[in-house]
Amino acid sequence: MATATLPSSPSFPQFTITSEEIARYAELTSLLTQLEKQKDTLRSELLELYADGAEQEETGPYLLNFVDQERRTVDWKSEALSLATIVYGAQGVNAWMLQTEQAAPVQAITSIRVNPNPAFAAGLARSTVVAATPKKPAGSVPARGLATAASDIR
Repeated sequence: MATATLPSSPSFPQFTITSEEIARYAELTSLLTQLEKQKDTLRSELLELYADGAEQEETGPYLLNFVDQERRTVDWKSEALSLATIVYGAQGVNAWMLQTEQAAPVQAITSIRVNPNPAFAAGLARSTVVAATPKKPAGSVPARGLATAASDIR
């Protein structure tokens, strides 16, 4: 499990993410995953029933509105590569693609993944009620500080 140690200086106050917050986040993440799967399964079943001409009961608080529409999706990467092949030739397209990918701006994104705590599983850490820990006020740490802190995690 990756951890980060922030320097203890006045510009970086120390805050604690409690085990209760971590557990709640893990539970909600798991619940969302389960609900998304259930929704997708039910959606497929409802679309199949709709395609077979099923009628809806009109006694409940909700009705389903099935809207048939057409969508066009374009694979812009393939289109760009085709155009680049015309402009730069078959040999030059790889150099163009490499140059384009390297010139793209880098965007730092922090993802949160839930991992089991090996110390807790081994019985080395116990679930305890933690005394009130200081919380940072919402929006008090600028995004740049968060990006720096996130890059320290390895």
